[in-house]
Amino acid sequence: MLEIVSHGDVAQLQMRSWRTRAAGYQVSAYFARGVLIDTGFAGAAPALDGWLRNARRTFLHGSADGLQAAVLTHAHEDHSGNAGLLQERGVPVWIAPVTRQAFAELGAIPWYRRFTWGSPIPLAPDAGRQASGAVELPPGMEVIHAPGHAPDHHVVWDNETGTLFSGDLFLGVRVKVAHHSEAPRALVASLRRLAALDPARMFDAHRGSVPTPAAALRAKADWLEETIAEIERRAAAGESARSIRDSVLGREPAEYYVSFNEYSKLQLVQTILATRVAGGA
Repeated sequence: MLEIVSHGDVAQLQMRSWRTRAAGYQVSAYFARGVLIDTGFAGAAPALDGWLRNARRTFLHGSADGLQAAVLTHAHEDHSGNAGLLQERGVPVWIAPVTRQAFAELGAIPWYRRFTWGSPIPLAPDAGRQASGAVELPPGMEVIHAPGHAPDHHVVWDNETGTLFSGDLFLGVRVKVAHHSEAPRALVASLRRLAALDPARMFDAHRGSVPTPAAALRAKADWLEETIAEIERRAAAGESARSIRDSVLGREPAEYYVSFNEYSKLQLVQTILATRVAGGA
């Protein structure tokens, strides 16, 4: 299912299926100034394809409002699932070198993620040519590396309208679960750096339009920084990771069990402690 939500000059392409609803998720791509930010998950391909055909046709007929290019914020399958479809339809796709590397190193997608989002439509063999220098974005629009949620995570900043398309940078102030590949300290730095842009608007891939974006980004950075400090303090006192999890973050959600701890509160604690031992984020 694809639902279009209008935010004036920004169209939110809200995608869901019975599987994502069963898991309690949905995801959005955004269309602004001729650029599609992210591509959604492969299960939404038929609905997205209908939208693509119309948007691409508008551009080819000479309208500046038509789809001219797309940007991937990162390689996760709920964001990159239809990048191959866009390539098939002749849409240039901006893919960062670090994201291309993530695709190259991608192993089997865990079953719970594959159940929810499906497997991405394969990229064309020459996808590597469509890098930052090969896809032209509108004046004032730029892609900024913002690691933390994933090493290859990027956001799109439109300086002309003061709009931040934040991908999975935000997701909420108190996000107490993490994947093993997340870097909480790097995320704090990215949050503060992008809050300094003082965006007038922010669009999150899973939460839609976020009110008072700069304050929201700072609040998340503050909470995460305080949580990291508390976890480190307890670990230094000899407390175990599971005990810290229970004391600081509370009981695990269902994701802990279905992911076999790949996505959990315990994983957040373990990631923080592992990067502390390694000497950085």
